[in-house]
Amino acid sequence: MATLGLLAETNIRPRAYQLEMLEESLKGNIIVAMDTGSGKTQIAVLRISAELEICQASQIIWFLAPTVSLCEQQYKVLSLHLPSVVIKLLLGRDNVDRWSSQHIWDTALSGVRIVVSTHAVLADALSHGFVVMAKLALLIFDEAHHCVRNHPANKIMKGFYHQQGAELGLTSRPKILGLTASPIVRSKPEELRIIEANLDSVTKTPRINRQELNQHVHIPELIEIVYSEDCLGSKARSSTLELLLDRVQDTENQCLKYKLCLLSAEETAGLSKSSLTVRNWSTSAQEQLKRFSARSRYIQQELGSWASEYYITATISRVTSSMHLRQNARLDWKDEERIHILNALGKIRVVESLNPPSLQNISNKCDSLCQFLKGAYSKDFRGLIFVEQRVTAIALCQLLSEHPETKNLFSSGTFVGTSTNQSRKTEIADLLDQKCQNEVLKNFREGSKNIIIATSALEEGIDVSACNVVICFNKPPNLKSFIQRRGRARHEKSTFMILLSSGDNADLGAAWERMESKMVEEYMRESRQLDEECRVLDEIEDDSMTLRVESTGARLTLDNAVGHLHHFCAILPVYCYLDSRPVFTFQTETTGRIRGFVRLPNSVHPSLRQATSLRSWQNENMAAKDAALQAYVALYKAGLLNDNLLPLVPGDEFEETKSAEDLSSMVKIQQQHNPWLDIAKKSATTEKRYLTSVKVRVAGEVVISNKLTLPTQICSLPWSPLPEQGIRSEICIDDSEEITDPDNFHLDSCQASTRSMLRQVGGTCITGCQNSLLAQVTPPITQDELRAWIRHFSTDNFEGPRDARLEHQPGTRSAVPLVSVPISQKQELTSTTKWLHDPNRFAKFAPHIIHRLETLLLGGEMVDRLHLNVQLQRVHLVAQALCLPSANALSSNTRLAFLGDTVLDFLVTGKLFAAHTTWHEGYLSAKRKLIISNAHISKMALQTGLDKFIITKSCQEKSSESPKIPDIYSDDIGRTRDLSKTAIANVVQALIGTAYLQGKLKTALKCAQVFIPELLERPADFSLRMACGRRESAGVPHFGTLEKLLGYKFHNTSILTEAMTHPSCEHDLTTYSYGRLAVLGSSVLSMTIVQSLYSGNEMISGNQLQLVRAATINKGFLAFLCIDTSLDLDYCDIQESGPSRFSKVQRQQNIPLWSFMRLGHSQMVSDRAEFLQKHAKACQGIRLILASGKSYPWRDLANLEANAYFSEIVRSLFGAVYADSNGDILQCSLLAEKLKILPIMRRLMQDNVDIMHPKNRLGELVGDRSVTYRSDSTLENNYYCTVRVNGKQIGDAQTAPCKQGATIRAAEQALRILRSNLETSPIGTCMG
Repeated sequence: MATLGLLAETNIRPRAYQLEMLEESLKGNIIVAMDTGSGKTQIAVLRISAELEICQASQIIWFLAPTVSLCEQQYKVLSLHLPSVVIKLLLGRDNVDRWSSQHIWDTALSGVRIVVSTHAVLADALSHGFVVMAKLALLIFDEAHHCVRNHPANKIMKGFYHQQGAELGLTSRPKILGLTASPIVRSKPEELRIIEANLDSVTKTPRINRQELNQHVHIPELIEIVYSEDCLGSKARSSTLELLLDRVQDTENQCLKYKLCLLSAEETAGLSKSSLTVRNWSTSAQEQLKRFSARSRYIQQELGSWASEYYITATISRVTSSMHLRQNARLDWKDEERIHILNALGKIRVVESLNPPSLQNISNKCDSLCQFLKGAYSKDFRGLIFVEQRVTAIALCQLLSEHPETKNLFSSGTFVGTSTNQSRKTEIADLLDQKCQNEVLKNFREGSKNIIIATSALEEGIDVSACNVVICFNKPPNLKSFIQRRGRARHEKSTFMILLSSGDNADLGAAWERMESKMVEEYMRESRQLDEECRVLDEIEDDSMTLRVESTGARLTLDNAVGHLHHFCAILPVYCYLDSRPVFTFQTETTGRIRGFVRLPNSVHPSLRQATSLRSWQNENMAAKDAALQAYVALYKAGLLNDNLLPLVPGDEFEETKSAEDLSSMVKIQQQHNPWLDIAKKSATTEKRYLTSVKVRVAGEVVISNKLTLPTQICSLPWSPLPEQGIRSEICIDDSEEITDPDNFHLDSCQASTRSMLRQVGGTCITGCQNSLLAQVTPPITQDELRAWIRHFSTDNFEGPRDARLEHQPGTRSAVPLVSVPISQKQELTSTTKWLHDPNRFAKFAPHIIHRLETLLLGGEMVDRLHLNVQLQRVHLVAQALCLPSANALSSNTRLAFLGDTVLDFLVTGKLFAAHTTWHEGYLSAKRKLIISNAHISKMALQTGLDKFIITKSCQEKSSESPKIPDIYSDDIGRTRDLSKTAIANVVQALIGTAYLQGKLKTALKCAQVFIPELLERPADFSLRMACGRRESAGVPHFGTLEKLLGYKFHNTSILTEAMTHPSCEHDLTTYSYGRLAVLGSSVLSMTIVQSLYSGNEMISGNQLQLVRAATINKGFLAFLCIDTSLDLDYCDIQESGPSRFSKVQRQQNIPLWSFMRLGHSQMVSDRAEFLQKHAKACQGIRLILASGKSYPWRDLANLEANAYFSEIVRSLFGAVYADSNGDILQCSLLAEKLKILPIMRRLMQDNVDIMHPKNRLGELVGDRSVTYRSDSTLENNYYCTVRVNGKQIGDAQTAPCKQGATIRAAEQALRILRSNLETSPIGTCMG
């Protein structure tokens, strides 16, 4: 028998009827129909074990259950019985819906043989092609009766299982095992054939061993209790409920007025009733309030006024407390939503304590329940009470714990199931703590609780075997529920009680039992087979209604098209005054059939914004599905979806870079290249020698001047600062000159003297081939004079003490043979030998001279190795770019990296904008962010070999050991060092900045392409003008006045139209909103600012440059400029100058920049007018501060709380000018002058205005101490904020109209207090 070999593995001793069902399952697909508690899961375990022995090792067995709780339970059972097999539990709380790449799924399922999940998880994975049917060996459907209609279980079968059989044959599909206590739901016999056809299975129940099955299944006694309905006025009413209903109605009336403003008359006329329903303008907060009031009313009807009073009181207390203190992370409301809810509920006075429940304040139905419980109580009582709604479970649990008849007899808990969506907001009307539910089940099994009040979530599968009383507070809705609930009572002599109203059918329970008997008789017939006529009851959709991606197997159908389209729109950029959901409209044709249309938000390319159903339909629902399918197909063909039919973020388009971001922040790189290796090789292979002049000056006076002799040329280094020596010191290295007659120089004659000085200066010596010196130092004289000097001071004439001691800086070593040659004490001092008089001076500066020399050698070598000779000719800047701050504090790459970062962002954004014309701003921003991320840049840089040239050590950190010939030639091969990705990326950015300083953007682009391969790909018809959404210029608004204000004449005015189009302007179906141009313009503006900063400001540090840029491109500043920029337009008017006399007068009209914005939302107009009026005085103050203030108006700009569209307009205009001029950055500079950005920037720098943000200033003041800001809103629509330094609060709470303003005020206060305290005590003492 096939099962005998499985018993040891599964640790199961199967009963005969379980083995009977296993044998039937091995013969073909079956649905096992057995009563609850009869051991269906054990049959599944046996069937899985059998399948694991015969299926391929690469195949998976997938166990499906309808609820999270049931999945968790079955996962534990399978793990217990199959410990040697890798089993995976996949639930929504694991964020499986965000697993948007094949790599993630392959990794998650690697080595897994069994997966347990809900139906939705597998259905979604199949629809996107992450899992294919061929991968599955066996599908197990627990609670198989769900496989009907549009349930995810049926979508799996209909969309993939049956489709696979039709395309590849029946053998290509997995085997099926269904488990259920009732295969039919609604008492209709034909449902049995439908469920069998859907699951491609035959329902089976034990026949041969039926008697044994009956011995293990105990049918409880059925009791029906009829209660009388509450008569009007016979019971107390909840006054708190009445007050709640009034408050919610008041807020609803206010929302209704708001909705009417949202829809213009034109839009209302153009939308059908169905489309308005789909659009659903209601706010989330108001909908929650309406649900709260509806549930409160429902509780009063079901349980009475006491329960309603309790529920309302408890909910309001919990919500107000959580929203004030933000204790519940899932109550993540927007501030305006929180204020709306608090204003509505805060005016309801709730009772502090309730009197115990009594007959007058509980319903007759509830009273009947209490009386039954009192009569049924025993010390072994274990009961389940099934209710319809979650809130009923909450209130009834509390009622039983306080009712005089039950509180001393019963300890109750609730179980209502769990949500799989971790991001779902908690309902304000939901008092349940879902984390406690598993504890409730545990306590029930252990006996510390004897009642569980549950919803239908506990009907199916959850093991509550200790139960002996089951109560249906509401009559079961169908036969399935009747059987499932009855099966919960597993003890012998159990009771199954149903509460029925006087108007219900008193024979309801008996009727269901008769229907159950007929059903069992039907699937006990031995000759039963699957009805061939129903085998494919749901016809497979034709190809025109299906999109299938061959590479992944992902499928788009009518059933999932609407959901996919909503998901795509949900991740579009979010804007105020815009509902980003797709809008469906319908048109009835003359035939009476309906055609559907869908319109997407205007951040989608104009060519993709509209779609029409392929055919007409009998109802709007199918027409909407068809239109959604056509829209989604168009998005896929346009490249806005990946091959898994998911949006690109973060799909295949960005997967490689995204995976790099997940790596450690530190990487191992090659050891720093030894430049003397190359010198040694050249010394051995060439006779050429070069003289290089090296000078050091202190306080403007040259104190060291000599010439270095090397077998290679050294690039020049202009005067550059050296580390502080108590006074400003600088070094300069001139270009090398070749020695014209090296044979007559007799340089070898200086070997002894040079070696002697090298030992005296630092105790180190670098040697080349045959132990010869790689370099020598000579006086700063001409070549002819030098020849004479060498002959005179040859080795034979050396009279000085070879071991004379020279003072040198402690801790410094000379790593290179850069020496002075000692002279005879008898020799007369001449201009040629003055440089030899102060050997201590040479010892002091030698390490720094050596270090600069090495950086130049490394820079030159890097340029040669990476073939950047054309792009990077200024090697001294290349050397600076390679130096991290740790290697050269006075001349690090910070300033160059800041420039390169801006240039790279500018180049990448422009490339993406032109190359991906259908990408909305969300895609552009995401891709740009990933390309210029430190992780991606460092990854690309390591592939080029740049890492070995990065300079990380200063001259003080050099090894004191003298390198020998083997050390030179080994070049540290195989040795590594640790470096952060940020540091590597900074080097790349600094090199790009160096290239920009040499040859502007063209040269910078060529350099960047070496490290950023994405910049190599440029479209054949690269044109920024052609990259805008609307290319034709006919029919666009006339913007002549705006062009005059901007000082720029557009070649294609449709680009200007796009720049001024707000996302709410949905009536224009041919124009993008300004989002794409704003992304481009942000980079263009930053480039314009930085380009101006680098013109004549070489002494400004990198940090100061960052502060200036932040002050001139931040959202608040740009919004202020948009509000403040205007044009005075002259016009003629007629005025009456006397009786019947009129004259012409000249007038001016002030037209602000913001007035040209195209919008489609009436509320936006009124909100804007209110904002401008409210902040007119504040804008005057900001204008004055920017013109003459000593500090930057960070707080005033924050308190403006200007809507994002003000700043977005300015950014989009820069993008528009740049695109229309085909990349002319000069035109953008002129625009920055016109909008006063550059004049204000120059004023900030010239007057030394304090532009550092107060938060940054505070962080700078406290150093390494932690700074935390705590802010929240008040009922007066203000915000408050407190600052803590090292846990100690500094000052009191500061308030402001907005959160950012309150934070800045708090930081400013903390700065004042700490600075004041610093005058009397150290900062550590000030902060405890």
